[in-house]
Amino acid sequence: MTISEAAITQADSKAKEEGLDISFIQDDIFKSRLDQEFDFGFDRGCFYVFHSDLRQDYVWINHN
Repeated sequence: MTISEAAITQADSKAKEEGLDISFIQDDIFKSRLDQEFDFGFDRGCFYVFHSDLRQDYVWINHN
């Protein structure tokens, strides 16, 4: 998941060039509309932008 539409577009193009079958999704982690499980989640810096009061919720949401 990412909040950047540009990042999704770029990643999707690179994946297609490499022949990879990857789904990139834009969503709001705290108001998610996703109803599926994922094999892998990657956080690169998102955790630290949230107020410390929200970090435990962020961890719980990602774990479940």
